[in-house]
Amino acid sequence: MPEWPYPQKKVIVLSKTLQSIKKEAELFQGDPDTLLSRLHLEGIRHVWIDGGITISQFLQSQLVDHLTISVIPVILGSGIPLFNKIGKEISCTLLTSQSYPSGLVQLSYKIVK
Repeated sequence: MPEWPYPQKKVIVLSKTLQSIKKEAELFQGDPDTLLSRLHLEGIRHVWIDGGITISQFLQSQLVDHLTISVIPVILGSGIPLFNKIGKEISCTLLTSQSYPSGLVQLSYKIVK
């Protein structure tokens, strides 16, 4: 079995359907505001959010300050969209863009509040 890739990081999986996850992570089944309030009390000030539905929930609740989008040079014929409907436009300002030899382009944005 491969080694856990985040040995020094707190990993929290948000899910309403899972009942258990890897022992190295924590399962959370509440709303984003509650989770961030708890993490703030624990002294955590920066979080990395991944997964389209989860990102959309945090964006809808205006809990995102910075967004990194990686564009991979593959056109998919189907799949899950990056963002779910969030009911409003969110303006962003490009901070940086970085291209890599693999063709991946990473875009870093600040959310305009």
